[in-house]
Amino acid sequence: MISSRQSIAACIMVMTSVLAVAQQGSVPPTAPAPVMGMTLRSTAFDGGALIPEKYTQAVPTPVSLPLAWSYVPDGVQSFVLICEDLDAAPNKSPVGTLHWLVFNIPAESRSLAEGTPAVAPLSDGTVQGLNQGRVVGWRGPGARWPGPSVSR
Repeated sequence: MISSRQSIAACIMVMTSVLAVAQQGSVPPTAPAPVMGMTLRSTAFDGGALIPEKYTQAVPTPVSLPLAWSYVPDGVQSFVLICEDLDAAPNKSPVGTLHWLVFNIPAESRSLAEGTPAVAPLSDGTVQGLNQGRVVGWRGPGARWPGPSVSR
């Protein structure tokens, strides 16, 4: 098992489109109800838990994490997923280790399957970029670091 510290410290789902804002004639006198923000989850491990080795560089061919997102705002045209480990920045640089870059994910998609094939264009038009190792697809976290670990 590998510590979350070397794992995805930040998996950020970003909308690549600008959401259309409808023009409204008047502002309602009462505040609108709170809206749930977009969420990104994985069933691979619990927050703060050790990451199973099959998702890490502890095995010759790590598989990508299963990811799912919900509470998507209206008007999204596509998604970008950036899995960057800020705790594993090379030479303490402000740039983290890039584990996965996926873009052009269709707006109707709500997940990426475990073991997503390491090919640049997927059948639905989703494109995977080069990771920190300069190869296409998921690059799991490396060996465990000594000391305490955190999952963010």
